Amino acid sequence: MGMNRVGRLSRFHVIVGMISAVPLIVIAVSGVLLGFYDGLRHGSAPYRLEKPVTHPLGPAALVGAARSAYPGGRLEMLYLPATPERAVRARMTGEAGKRSVIFLHPGTGKPIAVRDAAERDWVELLHEVHRGKIAGFTGEILVAAAALSVVLLWLSGLPSRRRGGKVRHLHGRLGRVTGGLLALIALTGGMLAFAKQLREHLYPPPRASAATALPAADIAPLLRAGSGAYAVAPLERIIFPVRGDQPLVLRFQDGGRVWLDSGKGEVLRTETPYAPWVNLLYPLHSGRILGRLGPPLVAALGVLLLLLIGSGYLMRRKGAKSRISRSSRDDRGRGASDI
Repeated sequence: MGMNRVGRLSRFHVIVGMISAVPLIVIAVSGVLLGFYDGLRHGSAPYRLEKPVTHPLGPAALVGAARSAYPGGRLEMLYLPATPERAVRARMTGEAGKRSVIFLHPGTGKPIAVRDAAERDWVELLHEVHRGKIAGFTGEILVAAAALSVVLLWLSGLPSRRRGGKVRHLHGRLGRVTGGLLALIALTGGMLAFAKQLREHLYPPPRASAATALPAADIAPLLRAGSGAYAVAPLERIIFPVRGDQPLVLRFQDGGRVWLDSGKGEVLRTETPYAPWVNLLYPLHSGRILGRLGPPLVAALGVLLLLLIGSGYLMRRKGAKSRISRSSRDDRGRGASDI
């Protein structure tokens, strides 16, 4: 590659880095914290129980308990406990359209707490900041653009010369070693902003013959059919139909999904965590594809991204000081020659 082309890529690298630095810092800091999401989210009440429950009620019984706790409301989603110390969560919509989150004891089904679904605690706000949702669709576009900038920074930085001081050497080495992984995480994160649209366009959900608010006694056979169709992992959440043509959706702890026709009791579709490819975006971005160690490893990569941004800033600052110093020497030299 010619020197002129390398120089142009280097200037492009600097410009992209300067433009995207602040959004990337916000995304990286929030992403590092979200690498420990499970501990943050389920570290205190009402998400965390005082005493673990080793023998929770079955999903059908918990569906009935959620509906009993909110008479007249429509159950939209039920989160089952993934570990013994977690509470059950039910998203409900009342007759006036008010949405609430009810926390239930998994062993007794009794309500622990009720919260307005419109309220956001700091963990949820952190998640919205990371995804850009706190600024609406514009924020999501900004996050997607920042994700693309990481890919551009990696590609434009590869052919750059590595000569210089310790900071430049550190910046180049970090970029070369971790740039590809950072680009992968950034790219999958940017695509996650449009995952819903991608899924609806490429893999539209199947339609059911009828979908009604089923009582707990009727939902038990559906849950057995869905769990039998996907016996790889425990059930993690139940998503209930809102319209008449929507199916009941079961999501499992490994990310697998099963769609069910609640009217006929038939399995409409089964998906694994890795097929279709849209299902891979979140496991890759969060590191959950590697198991429990994955999210902390992705958080560590977020720290490395911050180091790259910091070292890039130091290089830019040092370069600016050098240009000012050279300009000052040139001015003094011209002044001396004029005497």
